Amino acid sequence: MIQLDFTSVASILLDLSILISVVAWLFGMLRTRLPQYLRLVVLGICIYALSDLVYYHQIIHDSYSTTGIINLCYGVAFYCIGIGAVLWIRDTRRGVKYVPLTNVGNRFRSLAIATIPVLMLLLQIIDPAKRPVDLTMAILAALVITLNWWVTRYIQLSVENARLLQQVQSHNLFLEHVVSKQSVELIDAQNKDSMTYLLTRRYFMQLLDTKIQEHHSPITGCILIMDIDRLNAVNLAYSFDAGDFVVTECAKRLQKWNTPYQNLLARMGGGEFGMYCAGEYNNHKLISVCHEIQAMMHEPFHYQNESIVITVSIGVAVLNSAMDSASMIVQNAELALEHAKSQGYSQLYLLDAKIYESAKHSSRIDLLLRQSFAHQEFELFYQPQFSLPGHQLVGAESLLRWKNNELGYTPPSLFIPLAEQTGLIRPLGKWVLEKAIAQTLQWNREYDKALRIGINISPVQLTDEGFAETVAQCLQQSGINPEWLEIEITESIMLKPSESLFQAFMKLRELGLSIAIDDFGAGHASFGYLSTYPFQKVKIDKTLIDNVSFDNINGMHVVKSIIDMSRTIGIQTIAEGVEDEEQLVLLERLGCNQIQGYVWGRPVRSQDFEKLYLQ
Repeated sequence: MIQLDFTSVASILLDLSILISVVAWLFGMLRTRLPQYLRLVVLGICIYALSDLVYYHQIIHDSYSTTGIINLCYGVAFYCIGIGAVLWIRDTRRGVKYVPLTNVGNRFRSLAIATIPVLMLLLQIIDPAKRPVDLTMAILAALVITLNWWVTRYIQLSVENARLLQQVQSHNLFLEHVVSKQSVELIDAQNKDSMTYLLTRRYFMQLLDTKIQEHHSPITGCILIMDIDRLNAVNLAYSFDAGDFVVTECAKRLQKWNTPYQNLLARMGGGEFGMYCAGEYNNHKLISVCHEIQAMMHEPFHYQNESIVITVSIGVAVLNSAMDSASMIVQNAELALEHAKSQGYSQLYLLDAKIYESAKHSSRIDLLLRQSFAHQEFELFYQPQFSLPGHQLVGAESLLRWKNNELGYTPPSLFIPLAEQTGLIRPLGKWVLEKAIAQTLQWNREYDKALRIGINISPVQLTDEGFAETVAQCLQQSGINPEWLEIEITESIMLKPSESLFQAFMKLRELGLSIAIDDFGAGHASFGYLSTYPFQKVKIDKTLIDNVSFDNINGMHVVKSIIDMSRTIGIQTIAEGVEDEEQLVLLERLGCNQIQGYVWGRPVRSQDFEKLYLQ
């Protein structure tokens, strides 16, 4: 028997390991169908390993023959491996995708290891000497078993890790899909109106800003702001559900109309919609488009068993070089819409330069007006009032003046309406009241007078429930005699007489204040109001006083009738805007109680008033 060298022993161990590993792997792959190329490769490897073991067995026992079957088996093995490689190349070029191979479980690994003793017994049977297994064979078997255990364990862990990794990747893909879907839904929820599914106002303006930045210059086109007229009437006449139905159906009609054009379309809020139309438009084309939209919206909406007909007003702003932001563009279109709605229902207005500059100026005044308190830009002027006859100083009218560093002196007729619209009139009116009370108290105490100072009160202040309490608080804190104050109410408030207005007058009278109706004769009030409301004085409007002259008998009769009627019901009269001596003489003959005007004094600052009329 021939002794083996180290290389031969290593080859035998490698052959045994190959066979055992293949058996273990095949047991683990019982649930998976192997590809054809892989089956041929595995078969070739097994034939080669078995042939090699038989070869060394014959070498050891000196029975090897070059003409034996072993050499043929070697050739068959290499042939199978070669054919398998050819099939793999073919499938790869065809793009064949194979099902991933999976390992079944630990139970097959133990079964595979059990095949080793069987192989050892087979070797003994093949051995012609049939000798029992010696120590060398036992050690060899132990090494093979250990190596097999480690290899199969490593393979099992690798397969398990691969399976877990695949599960994690699958879960990650699923989570990414869910997160992506929810992100899209969240973006839609933020950028789409929940009721109409149109763009929201915020996203509409964001897209406009994006377009402006992309072009690096003002974009061309126009903005249409459309509003459903009297939508609240639909809510009250039918229901709020009906109003929502109308808004939704209007959105659907606009979407259908806009489909060929793909303009930006948004719900701006309530029953208001916005649309950006890109491109060049002339006025004729714009008017045609707006009329088409108005006609489409005017078609009846069928809600339950009712037919609802609406109208739509539209404001249009054509973009120009001065409009460099979405907020400015939309603001201009909304100004146009406001102007259109002021003309009635189903109206259309294209913003022009005149109304744009006017609105821009008003917005600037509003902004500066809000900053005026911090900058202490307000001041009270006082215009003296004299008695007839006697020509004695009996009081003054306090007049609010606003001098801004940018605008200069701004007339009250311009900033008072803005203050009323924004609510600034309330703190402003309180400041005037406190300032006039402090000045009146100082003059009357210092010069031992009983001057009555008139304070103009806005209708907004008068109808405020807390106004009377504010006046009472100012009177109490200052300690002034209420008879030294006179509240002047403009005649226009008589346009809407009411019980609440009467109660407001009565609260002021209960505080001891005098109440005068200002600008009487301008066309709003009548003599009936003089006997209904608790007035103590009538201020005859300047337009009537201008007609008082020796050459205008009718003008004199009108003023005389006011004076006579007022005297009859116990109300004093004061003429405003007296500018010449002729008017002064005639008013004194007509029996007017007091005068106020340029003939004896213009409005001046408090220190100038003091120097001219008190010292």
